[in-house]
Amino acid sequence: MTMFDFIFIGDSTLDVFLIVHEYKVMFDIKRENKYLCVSYADKVPVDEIREMIAGNAPNAAVAAGRAGLKIAIVTQMGDDKISEMARELFLKEGVALDYFVQEKGTQSNYSTVVAVDGERTILIYHTPRQYRLPNLVPAKWAYLTSMARGSEQIFPALVKYLKKTGAKLLYQPGTFQLRLGAEKSKELLEQTELFVVNRDEAILYVGAKLDIKIKDLIDKIKNLGPKMIVITDGTKGSYSWDGQNYWQMGILKDILRKEATGAGDAYASGLAIALCKGFDMPEAMRWAHFNSSSVIQFVGAQEGLLAESGYRKWSKKYKNFKAEKF
Repeated sequence: MTMFDFIFIGDSTLDVFLIVHEYKVMFDIKRENKYLCVSYADKVPVDEIREMIAGNAPNAAVAAGRAGLKIAIVTQMGDDKISEMARELFLKEGVALDYFVQEKGTQSNYSTVVAVDGERTILIYHTPRQYRLPNLVPAKWAYLTSMARGSEQIFPALVKYLKKTGAKLLYQPGTFQLRLGAEKSKELLEQTELFVVNRDEAILYVGAKLDIKIKDLIDKIKNLGPKMIVITDGTKGSYSWDGQNYWQMGILKDILRKEATGAGDAYASGLAIALCKGFDMPEAMRWAHFNSSSVIQFVGAQEGLLAESGYRKWSKKYKNFKAEKF
């Protein structure tokens, strides 16, 4: 029986990137309000189109595969060209297909990503599904991430699996899971080894005020049950609690930011990879940031994901870039 390092659980989708270079002519960007404005009923020229299989779980799985870990993915897709593209990607990247399901008569998920000035706005279509958790073999880690409405149906089975096998859970909730709230995820959170979110998501999840201090925000999440917590905060860096100490890390300011899709997934997966390989939280945060910094130099969530040799090169180049206690 195969012992996986990670079993990734989450939705897969086709991302179609619409890349606009001459954005100042067609768009009005109001960063302070997070608005991307375009004239109603106008025609917007697109400079480049790219298609790729993505989603939090596929992105993290590809990252782990490139780092040499034994992995599988639990994902339900349609019986279409998109799912065949996903199958080819997973086989290429060393992701086991033991729990990959193509449901007859259904469509796969689809997203249109408008990439403008280093950021992205995503229009998402989720196919309604009856989610179910297959009979999973033991693994060192389970990695639960973005799934659509109805995915809470698998929570009891996942909790049972974690208790039975002793697998550790990394929980990187997606939009629906965040909106579901902590109360309906109580048992799952109590079994969570590592909870990973960005600052805005954390505030939403615990119902905190916008000006809450980061340590207080971490403490509110601690009360929900996770044994370790990581909160990212864009260009301000990231923060963590490893069960004993609080850590903070800035960002590498000399990195060219081409497009931000998948930066959060790259961070979370880099963190997961390092922890699985036995590194402590401060070093794991370094790996996480290196993976994310590499990804934002490319279009899409996977092209820049690091192999294990890549982490070593970045670690050597930025040997003084470290997490500090706060």
